[in-house]
Amino acid sequence: MEASSDSEASAPRVSVVILNYNGLKFAKQCIQSVIESAYPNLEVIVVDNGSTDGSYEIVRQLFNNKLNVKIVRNPRNLGFAEGNNVGYRHSEGAIIVFLNVDTKVESGWLKPLVSCMVSDDRIGGAQCKLLDMKNREKIDSLGATLDVLGYVYPNRSGSLEESHEIFYSDGAAMAFKRGVLSQVSFGGGPFDSDHLLYYEDSDLCWRVRLRGYEIVLVPSSVVYHYRGGAGGRDLGYVRTFFFTASHLLTLIKNYSLWNLARYLPALAFLEMMQSAILLLSEPRRSVAKLRAFLWCMRNLRSVWIKRLYVQARVRRIPDHEVMRLMRRPNLLAARATAGVFY
Repeated sequence: MEASSDSEASAPRVSVVILNYNGLKFAKQCIQSVIESAYPNLEVIVVDNGSTDGSYEIVRQLFNNKLNVKIVRNPRNLGFAEGNNVGYRHSEGAIIVFLNVDTKVESGWLKPLVSCMVSDDRIGGAQCKLLDMKNREKIDSLGATLDVLGYVYPNRSGSLEESHEIFYSDGAAMAFKRGVLSQVSFGGGPFDSDHLLYYEDSDLCWRVRLRGYEIVLVPSSVVYHYRGGAGGRDLGYVRTFFFTASHLLTLIKNYSLWNLARYLPALAFLEMMQSAILLLSEPRRSVAKLRAFLWCMRNLRSVWIKRLYVQARVRRIPDHEVMRLMRRPNLLAARATAGVFY
């Protein structure tokens, strides 16, 4: 018992935030796998985002009496960003892991993740190796990157032998040092609550990078992910609207003024062209893109205030240091990304 106590005292406290929204199919397996992690100093925070499928009631029934589990209920669906902010505000750990409910972790996933993060003060965030839940030999994601126009390119290939730097970590299983998050947060939490869907992870990681920290992939930290299992793959109006709006918000807040002037007009032109192309085949999605632009224009003052905060209070390094891991723009790939939400 004494050895166990010494081990717990020396291991950094880790808070795993699991956001659940109608995840009845996955919640039990996910939470149980995290509780059984071979790590001595762990708390699990389950945030229910106003689920209506009975998953909240099941989670309470199964896990409410566990000493290291906190269950928080939001009255409605606050979205990925604000839902995770709620979990962050209830956490106590020196390291915060944000985990999708449609995942299952290996028993030893946390030790290498923590060891890597505490090994170097320059590391601010980390990515677990995400494998496909249905085919565990298949890579789901090794993080992701952006091109200079902000289009997303998921990484599904790369070195799996040792940790290495990536542009940003996938929101399905991402970890940060608490001290780093406190330096890049807007006040209410690390995620920008304007991002109800999409770009929440890339936006946060971009700020972490602007602060001068690295984000790394830890291949020995294995998490299985059923991509799209909890959120679905609806390509309709709502998702198109938020994809476009969040894309624009990410660039406006994080680029220097010079690079914003270089790349935002090109992005706007591409989005308008895509909207025109969609007009005949998928008119609702075309309208969604246009309304996303109007939303950004109507809310430009509040968005610009956040931009000023990021540029004046968060930024410590110039754009070229952040952009070294970005990709060159590929217009054909960008067009595909706008049509298929991965």
